[in-house]
Amino acid sequence: MRLVDTYTLFLFLAVLSFSSCEATKAYQEAQTAFSQGATVEMQERFADAADQLPSNFVYFDDLYKSNAPIDEGATAAGYYESAMGGIVKALKGEGQLKKAKALDNAYAIKALTHWRQGEYDEARETAEKAVPLLQHNTGEENDIRDLAMMQAMPGLINMDESFGALSEIKELGEELSNTRAISKKAALYDEIKAIYMASVASDEDGASSVTRGLALIERAIEGIDGESAIKIYLLNAQLAGMDNWGDILEVVFLSARRLNASPEEVNWVMEERGTYNANVKSYLGKLEAALPNGKDNKLYAYWARLLAGNI
Repeated sequence: MRLVDTYTLFLFLAVLSFSSCEATKAYQEAQTAFSQGATVEMQERFADAADQLPSNFVYFDDLYKSNAPIDEGATAAGYYESAMGGIVKALKGEGQLKKAKALDNAYAIKALTHWRQGEYDEARETAEKAVPLLQHNTGEENDIRDLAMMQAMPGLINMDESFGALSEIKELGEELSNTRAISKKAALYDEIKAIYMASVASDEDGASSVTRGLALIERAIEGIDGESAIKIYLLNAQLAGMDNWGDILEVVFLSARRLNASPEEVNWVMEERGTYNANVKSYLGKLEAALPNGKDNKLYAYWARLLAGNI
């Protein structure tokens, strides 16, 4: 046998050996690291608000629980980095993952990790790969969870981006409130309105808006049968998006008033407030219908109280 043929055979056997022995293990390790990262992230994010949230509030890490302990001093970013390294390694053995009926879940973990790392384009692209695989393998609870998350992924990203838009629009609103020149105020208001239209109101396909995000998450919810943690989580995500919408709209309203905007502009703002209020009531109604004791549920009471000032 020629040297080149021997080398090619060696590489083939090496890849086959990896696929058989390492792919599934690497996937499991990546899954664990991702769950650990989600736990750390949720602990950090809700540290100051934990006592205000109801006990049945569904955190993201509730969907991806791990029994592995959290290392002292570990960070969510560190765990997510480990998860990505592991899942990239695992996907080199796609054949073995497919045999183990884990290829779809592996792509889901990769998409989720991209999402939590703020790599939104990569998250959307990977979620698109995961969806058709999960649709052909939805027998287990994890498959149902992952399919819903992958279908909702673009909408969840929109909600994240709306929070960034809120930070940006608050700065502009503050600048407008401290500005005396009418021309400068008008220019700032135009910027504020443009952000609102792009980050909240646009319903065009591909728009990174709350309105579009709500619709995308709703499609994922419609595919979930019965009561489940994933359904409640996605309903929470919609209401969190409504909270961002309300805060952004409040800046628009105050800015229009400080500008002494035209009657036509004031009417537009009030119409947007009416649309917002109607949506708050609608999504609170969806949550009420999904909870066993409806309005008496502590989770419903939490969201109703949080959004009460905006209705």
